[in-house]
Amino acid sequence: MFGSNSTNDKMSKSLLRDEMDSLINAYLKKEAVSANGTATPGQVLELEHVTKMVCNLLEGIANLDSSRLSSISSLTRTLSACIQTDDRGVRKAVHKVLQRIFQHNEEEE
Repeated sequence: MFGSNSTNDKMSKSLLRDEMDSLINAYLKKEAVSANGTATPGQVLELEHVTKMVCNLLEGIANLDSSRLSSISSLTRTLSACIQTDDRGVRKAVHKVLQRIFQHNEEEE
């Protein structure tokens, strides 16, 4: 998806943005249920798995080189929704990605 020919591909960017939006929204909904104290043991387990997926994805994004990072800078709004999450690992990973995106954007100006 991030090959040299695909970074300018609108369909790839759109797919990535849509899938990230879906994953982040699923994570936030599961976390809200857990925070309300109404989560079943199964829902708690789902939240743990989704949290790991979100963290792994964010770590991967944070490790992209600058040229590929610029192709996903449109995810800033989606990622910002995770800043207030209860999970420290997710907050740290989001902060790292946003910091890299903002730093890259400043370097381009």
